[in-house]
Amino acid sequence: MRIRVLTAVAALAASTAPSASRAEETRKLEPTSPWNIDYADDSCALKREFGAPADRALLELRQFAPGASFSVLVARAERSFRQRPPQVRFLPATKPRSIENALHFSNGAGMKAVKWYDSFVPTEPTSADAAVVAEADYRVWEGAVSGIEVAGTFAPAVVLETGEMHKPMQAMRACLDELLTHWGVDVAAHRSLSRRVAPKGQAAWALEIQEAYPREMLLQERSGEVRVRMMVGADGKPTGCRVQIPSQDPSFEETACRKMMEAARFEPALDAAGNPIASYFLTRIIYRVN
Repeated sequence: MRIRVLTAVAALAASTAPSASRAEETRKLEPTSPWNIDYADDSCALKREFGAPADRALLELRQFAPGASFSVLVARAERSFRQRPPQVRFLPATKPRSIENALHFSNGAGMKAVKWYDSFVPTEPTSADAAVVAEADYRVWEGAVSGIEVAGTFAPAVVLETGEMHKPMQAMRACLDELLTHWGVDVAAHRSLSRRVAPKGQAAWALEIQEAYPREMLLQERSGEVRVRMMVGADGKPTGCRVQIPSQDPSFEETACRKMMEAARFEPALDAAGNPIASYFLTRIIYRVN
């Protein structure tokens, strides 16, 4: 794992405690660190700290491949953390959105965290592998952002004053280009694909994969979720499988990748001229005990 600091994006801000004049129902936190970029093995992330030490918050935006969507993680040393769907908005938007499928957990550093998938695109994202949009659109949408508000999960609500997000997200996209190069993907060709990798007969093989429940996990009635990246050849056959986020138990990961390699089939990606090329496919496999 490599960490890079975006000193050109944001200078270190002075630590400031919330003033008494601010409304109690919303706590505004200024940045206390520059943006850092995490060059992980299978993802890229922007990370930043906000607030004075006694009122600290962490923000992480992570992407697993080029696209409009990313995961958002906000962590707080907050005693009033609540297991409720967060009400979120990218300021200056006026209408918050309720994230019903957000995850709540402890981050291992004495902080409580909430995590969800989102996008700066002014439409609801459908997955973390959303279609790439034009650079001009990115510039408008990301440049308009001034902060992130999270209410409901944290009391009082918190506003992370991020400032404009276009320059940080440009750095994220540079990281993602490097990531695809490490995967053996033609980055230039992927900027103008006429078709992305598409699952073929997914209804049948998805059921087969989900039914291959690890026996020991089934006996313990344990659930799991595995996010995987499939490398797909120009012939549409999978050439490799890698877990992008570790699950609660390695047996879920081994079973998910083994069954994906055995059962999954795809229509290959096509370049701008309509020629099949090697590419990738991202998916999440959810194991749930009924």
